Amino acid sequence: MDQAGEEVETAVRRTRQLMQQFGLGGFPSLLMEREGQRQAVGLSRCYGRPDEWRAFWQPQLA
Repeated sequence: MDQAGEEVETAVRRTRQLMQQFGLGGFPSLLMEREGQRQAVGLSRCYGRPDEWRAFWQPQLA
């Protein structure tokens, strides 16, 4: 396997570990890190609701 393939494999393995650690399954899944703390972000509540999605992120990014 070439270097790029190994890097992809490493990234996929790390992603799967994080998903397991935070109880995430399937795609899309999202983790947010803030001040060194990670938390899962529930995406489905905002499907088709861009205003709610924006409202969720505004305080997170302030």
